[in-house]
Amino acid sequence: MDAPIQKIHRNGREIVLLDLTNVTNPAEGVEKIARARAWFAEQTPDQSLRVCTDATGSRYDARILDALKDLAAHNTPYVGVAAVVVPTAVHRVALNVASLFSKRKFTAFSTREPALDWLAQQ
Repeated sequence: MDAPIQKIHRNGREIVLLDLTNVTNPAEGVEKIARARAWFAEQTPDQSLRVCTDATGSRYDARILDALKDLAAHNTPYVGVAAVVVPTAVHRVALNVASLFSKRKFTAFSTREPALDWLAQQ
């Protein structure tokens, strides 16, 4: 099964979209995150990637939160700037936990389009 990743272009910039939308099954979510982690591990560790993670419609449990924390820490060498689509307060709490754990900064957006626009400007 492929990683939930696609490369898109916005205003001439390449952006990596990590699609974690509508994940409601914890096992499925952990599996998607593991596939994404493997994809990032194959990239050049030069902090050049612009990444938009979209978690719209997803639900978190402790397993998914742990996998997200691990992914955020793992991706430090690959990601230069990151935007996360987190439409609810629960998602923002999870984002803050991942940020604290990984010592990375994420910029939060309520919807995908402004996140992509912001990343293209960075």
